Amino acid sequence: MCPRVDIKQFPVKLSKLTNVIPVTSAGRPLPLAAGPQIQKAEGGRQNAEGGMRKAMSPQPTAVAAATPRPLICIDAGHGKIDAGRYDPGAVRWSRDTQGRKQVEATESDLALQYAYCLDAVLRERGCRTQLTRADQSKPCSLLQRIRIARRAHADLLISLHLNADPDDDKPGDPEGHGHEILWRTKSSAPIARAVSDALKPIIPPHGAGVIERPRLAVLAYDPSILIELGFIDSSVDYPALIDVKIKLEICEAIAKSCQLSAISYQPQPGGMA
Repeated sequence: MCPRVDIKQFPVKLSKLTNVIPVTSAGRPLPLAAGPQIQKAEGGRQNAEGGMRKAMSPQPTAVAAATPRPLICIDAGHGKIDAGRYDPGAVRWSRDTQGRKQVEATESDLALQYAYCLDAVLRERGCRTQLTRADQSKPCSLLQRIRIARRAHADLLISLHLNADPDDDKPGDPEGHGHEILWRTKSSAPIARAVSDALKPIIPPHGAGVIERPRLAVLAYDPSILIELGFIDSSVDYPALIDVKIKLEICEAIAKSCQLSAISYQPQPGGMA
C-alpha cells in the first residue's frame, strides 16, 4: 500500500502550516467528525506552548488578503463505501523477492494523500475547505460525499482520482499516462479547462485532457470536477505523483486555478445540476 503523507516531509512552505491544518498533538489530521470540541482541546495544548507557535505561524498571503474566501470541498476518491466494503480503486502491482504479485499502491491511499496536501495549500491561500473523508476507516458513499458538499455550501467540489490502464502493461503494449479532468455541468467546463491548463507543464494531459461525463454521479454537484491525476500503473506518471516536490507543485496548480474559478462563479442554491 502507498504510505500516508506526513505533512512534516513537505518543503518549508508547507512545514509552516501545522497551525492551519487541523491536526492532533501527534501531527495527524483531525477526522471531520471531530469538530470544534477536539480543535478546542488541541488549542489548549497549543496555548501551553507559549508564544512559540504564534511567532512561527505564517502571515496571511497576498492572495488571501485581496480575494474572497471560497469554500472548496475536497473528495479523496474511493475508500470505504459502506460498513462492509472497502474500494481501493485502481491498483499498482509489483513483485516481491519471491516473484509473487503484491499491491504496491492503491488509488484510495494516494488520492487521500493528495487531498491532505491540496487542503493545506488551499488553506494557505486563504480558502476554506471541507474534506469528504479524512481516513480509510469511516464509510462514505457517493451520495454522502455530495451531501457533505451541499451542507457546507461549497463553491466547488473537487474529486481526486487516479487512472489505470485496462491492460496488464505487457512488453510492447502502449502505456497510458497523463491527467484527465472530467466535468458534467456547463458551469464546471471552464473550471475543468483551467485546471487542465495549469497541470499541463507538470503532468501532460492524456488525450484531450478535458472530458464531459454527463452520467458520473459525484459530478451531479454544481460546480464540480473530477481530476484523474495520472496513471497509477504508469512508469512515467507514478514516480512523479509520489515525488513530494512534484506533488506540491500539482496541488498548488490545482489550488490556484480552482480558487480563481470558485470566486468567479456562484453556485445555485442546493448545488445540484
